[in-house]
Amino acid sequence: YRLACELSHKITAIAPVDGNIPALLFPECSPSRPVSVLAINNTDDPLVPFEGGYIYGIRKINLGKVLSANESIEFWVTRNRCSLTPVVSDEPDIDPKDGTRVTKKNYINGIEGTEVILYVVNGGGHTWPGGVQYLPAWVIGKTSRDFDANEVIWSFFKKHTR
Repeated sequence: YRLACELSHKITAIAPVDGNIPALLFPECSPSRPVSVLAINNTDDPLVPFEGGYIYGIRKINLGKVLSANESIEFWVTRNRCSLTPVVSDEPDIDPKDGTRVTKKNYINGIEGTEVILYVVNGGGHTWPGGVQYLPAWVIGKTSRDFDANEVIWSFFKKHTR
């Protein structure tokens, strides 16, 4: 999110995965231009709380407080003056055995053609959708196999150029 806040004159879109706006950044964020946002958040992330709060690293070191995924998205929806009512779709459950379901919320019609999209990975952990299960699910949570984050992000970036 910091890139969008500080470099909006150079970039047109960002795509944070399992990242919410840091509480300390929020009051300082004043982009000079609108920036499209595609965020992917996992509801069962043991590191970055979907509902916001404190992030704790290794050895329970406090790494700071973050807004919730929804508050982070609402900031950009408001900033970009997108439609306040998203187009909501439940994505296909391509792998029913992965224990996740994906909901897509698309806030459209922002200024300068911007949009804000939130992929909510219900049941997903601190993982990259479509990526490898790099640690056991009991440690880091489940990896969604219902979409490939790489492909979704790349398509989003190709769509949002100046």
